Amino acid sequence: MSAGTGRRALWIWVLATAAAAGLAWTASRQEWVQVAYQGTSGPGGRTQTAVTGAEIAAGVGPLALAALASILAVLAASGLWRRLVALATAAFGAGIAYIALSGTDTSDIADLVKSRNPLASAAHGWTFDLTLWSSVTAVCGVVLCALGLAAAAFAPRWPGMSDRYSRHTSGEGRTAEAPPAAPREPAPRPRERALWDAIDSGEDPTETGDEDNPASGGHKRRP
Repeated sequence: MSAGTGRRALWIWVLATAAAAGLAWTASRQEWVQVAYQGTSGPGGRTQTAVTGAEIAAGVGPLALAALASILAVLAASGLWRRLVALATAAFGAGIAYIALSGTDTSDIADLVKSRNPLASAAHGWTFDLTLWSSVTAVCGVVLCALGLAAAAFAPRWPGMSDRYSRHTSGEGRTAEAPPAAPREPAPRPRERALWDAIDSGEDPTETGDEDNPASGGHKRRP
């Protein structure tokens, strides 16, 4: 997987996970069940009330927030830790789906309504109408579970914040290194050194009759 493809897949996963977790949290705050029952005040005393997801499925909200937090953990982690966080995201989604499906038990809903209104204890003729929000929450949980499993399989190949930091620090390390030393020039041979010494002393090394000329071997020609 190339770097561009891995980065694109990562951000698609981030957006999808954030959308599913955010929608699950929002759905848990909505009305899941419309309850109606016949009271003790006669035939015309039918009472209606609504029950929210937070009341009958209190665990959905915290699990949805945990799934949102796991997105940051996936971005920050790498390798095995990223895989473990992704599996935790899948577990959060499975928990949301399970709670959403099991939280619509009519007996539990009736007990909740009775606890809120003691007069409903003697009521009869109960009816329960489920809204779409419980189903939306369950679907979001299933999507989160699938996204978590997908991340566990492919997330180690995705780039992360730690990879970018490593590239940044390695680049700084390269710039801080001292430049390589220039290769040393070979020392001049003795004859060449003698010529350069003659030039430094102001003599002409091409004049062979001068005894002070190092290149002439020190012999002076007399007139």
